[in-house]
Amino acid sequence: MSLTNEFYQLASVAFSLLVAWYSDKMGLNLELGSFVAVMMISTTDLGQHTLEQRVYGEEQKKCVVTK
Repeated sequence: MSLTNEFYQLASVAFSLLVAWYSDKMGLNLELGSFVAVMMISTTDLGQHTLEQRVYGEEQKKCVVTK
């Protein structure tokens, strides 16, 4: 995993926690804030890239093992 991917994942977790905390301060529950943050992250290009790496990376590992 490259440094950019690790930084993106760290920033995603920090963003999710920040939005959850802010939603708690607004009187909403933490779960709703976390859900909204994850939905916002999943719509970005980097979110799609991370998902594709995870899905296709696992498929490539299976192909190498079965050959």
